[in-house]
Parts: sequence; structure tokens; C-alpha cells
Amino acid sequence: YDICAAQYGLNKPLFYFGILPASLPDTLHRILPVTRRSTLRRLAGRIGEWEPVQVFHRQLLAVERQLHALQRKDELRQQVIDLRRQYHDLRDEADLQVLEYQIHAFRQYLEADTLAEQYFGAQFSAVEAAFDQVQGTSSNWRNYVPIPRWYGFDNQYHDWIRKVLVGDFGISYEDKRPVFRKIGPALYWTLIISLTAFFWAFVIGIPLGVYSAVYKDSWLDRLISGLVFFFFSLPRFWVATLLVLYFTTDYYFSWPNFASIGLGDVPEDAPFWERFWGVAPHLVLPVFCMTYVLIAFITRQMRRSMIEALEQDFIRTARAKGVQEWRIIWRHAFRNALFPVITMIASLFPAAIGGSIVIEYIFRIPGMGSTVFNAINREDWPVVFTFLVLSAFLTMVGILVSDILYALADPRVRFKQKH
Repeated sequence: YDICAAQYGLNKPLFYFGILPASLPDTLHRILPVTRRSTLRRLAGRIGEWEPVQVFHRQLLAVERQLHALQRKDELRQQVIDLRRQYHDLRDEADLQVLEYQIHAFRQYLEADTLAEQYFGAQFSAVEAAFDQVQGTSSNWRNYVPIPRWYGFDNQYHDWIRKVLVGDFGISYEDKRPVFRKIGPALYWTLIISLTAFFWAFVIGIPLGVYSAVYKDSWLDRLISGLVFFFFSLPRFWVATLLVLYFTTDYYFSWPNFASIGLGDVPEDAPFWERFWGVAPHLVLPVFCMTYVLIAFITRQMRRSMIEALEQDFIRTARAKGVQEWRIIWRHAFRNALFPVITMIASLFPAAIGGSIVIEYIFRIPGMGSTVFNAINREDWPVVFTFLVLSAFLTMVGILVSDILYALADPRVRFKQKH
């Protein structure tokens, strides 16, 4: 455990500095394992002093070492098993009343067993004396006295940021693999699904929004708006479940079904096109589930922007000059209506790697959504932190790309001011 803790930096402070109550030492981070550190912290908080807790902790460690040293003695095998069980309860407890009861039970066991008393009696007397000192201490006011602590550069955050800057995101707690090697396949499948969904959402949603605005209040506008609101109101998890139920099995109907859930059994070393045609049928339904909501949102955004653009004075002027209607729509109004849609792109970049936990779970796609969800449940923090860093980086990239697209859509936008 100590080797793994040192590898992950768990024996170092979290940051360059910290603010701790006067009842805790500045070397608390050195105590391992972390659960024991937490127990001692809570115990020190109950009495307001660290020194008695430290003495009590050292005496408990002496009992633990003695139990370990005597575990191979045949005549003490049962006693060691019983006392170790009681010791673990004693070691992990921070409530003074419960500790007093457990220490009393430990002493009763020793008094009832002469052999156990012979080997452990003297050492446990030291534990009892240390606990009496803990009980006799009461300085709770020290818990409310903050003391700043300076830890220097040898801390967990400094080690982490130094590695991140060179592309090293650490090792997974779960399977000891490098984080990027673990999330690489998940990121690959999530990007394929997300980028495909974004592509079709923009290709379909933008023209629908434009035509809905051009033919405002017509039967076409009402039809498009009705379909958009209908699809937007459908929960994706419900649609995904229905698609799996009706389109991947012949349980209800015998129509031609799509490929089953998962990614198929195509070998990883197969040629690209063989893998593509083997996996593509499995991605049709997940892509559809991620696309239809985006289409609805983009269509409504585009319709509103186009309506505002078509009501501008320069559009009326262009029509008065006899400019062709298609040129007015696509060359003038459309470019001005693109700004809200371009703004959406900044949020789509981090969403591209986030995936959808529900969709990936239902269709059994090993993507980033399910990977990060499992990492959070299993407290695999290097994977979670890597995902957050990538999301933050892609957010900045999305904002940069949006600014560039602003300039391409409207020549009046410039990146530097002319004097």
C-alpha cells in the first residue's frame, strides 16, 4: 500500500499551502492509509489536541506489529484471529464512547485468556494509558483557530500539473493502465458518434430553420415546427429503448432489423473498410438518438435568427432594388442569422468528448460517457480529471473556432483594431 500511495502521491499535501486548525499537525498528510488519517483527524477534532492522539496511535501500531509477529505461533493462532478482529474495530473508530467500550472488551478478552494476557497484556496497558490521556484532554477551542501552512512545491497538485503539461495524465487507480491508453478507445467511439450526429444535425437543422423562417406562418412552417417540437419532447432514453426493442430484435415484428447493440465482432487488425462496414450498422441507431434532439434545437435557433434577419432594413432595401429572393435569403440574411448557431459550436466541442451516458449504456457503446461514469463510481480520479481537462481545453478551442467563424460569416468582424 505504501508503494502505491507514494506512486500516486497520496503521502503528499494537496496544494502549495493549506489552512488547518491548530489541533492538527502540518504533517498529517504523511499518515497512511488514508482511512486511518481520516480517523485520527476526527479523533483530534473531538479533543482539540494532536499530541495525545499521536501517542495513542503509536501504541495501537505497536499492538498491530505484535499481532503480525505472533501470527505464526500455533498456540496463539485463535487468539491472534480474535484480537485482530477487535483491533480493526478499535483502530477505525473515532467516537470516544465507542472506543472506551471496545478497549474494555479487548481487556476482558485478555483477562479471560491467560496466554493472550501473557503476550499482549503489557502492550495493551500502554494503549489504555494513552487512551486515558486522550479522554483527559479537552481543548476544543483549538479547532477554531486557523493556522496557515506552507508545504512548498512537493505537493500533489504541483506533480499533477507538471505531468499534464508534458502530456502525462497519470495512471488509472482501477487497472493501473496509463489514463490515455485507457480512455483512447472510448474517446475514439464517442468522437465518431458525436461528430456524425453533429454533422447531420447541422446539415438537416439549418435548412429546415431557414425554410421555416422564409415561409413563416405557412403550412410548411407549421409542419416543421410541429415535427420539431414533437421530436424535442421525446426523451432520448425512451426513444433509444424503443429502437432497441423494435428495430434490433424480431420479438414483436419480423421487419428487417438493424444491427444489434454493441459494436460487433470485427477483429481490431482487420482492414479499415472491413471494420467500417462491420461497425457502421451498429452506430446508426445511437447516432439517430443523439441527432434528432440537436436537429430540433438547431432548427428553432435558425428559424428565430432568420426571422430577425429578414426583418432588417437592409433586406427591405435589397428587395426594393430587385435583388433575387434566393440571393437575399442565402447571401445576406443567412450570413447574419448564423451568429447564434456559430455560438453553439463553442459548447459542442466539449460535448463531443462527453458523449451520452444513457445512449452509450443502452446501446452498449464503450464510449467516454460510460467510461467517466464508471470512473466516478469507482473513484478513479485520474480518469475523471483527464476528462475535465480535455473538456476545458476543448471549450477554449470551441470559443476560438467560433471567433474565427464570426469573421468568416461577417467581414465587419476583425481580430485587431485598426488605428
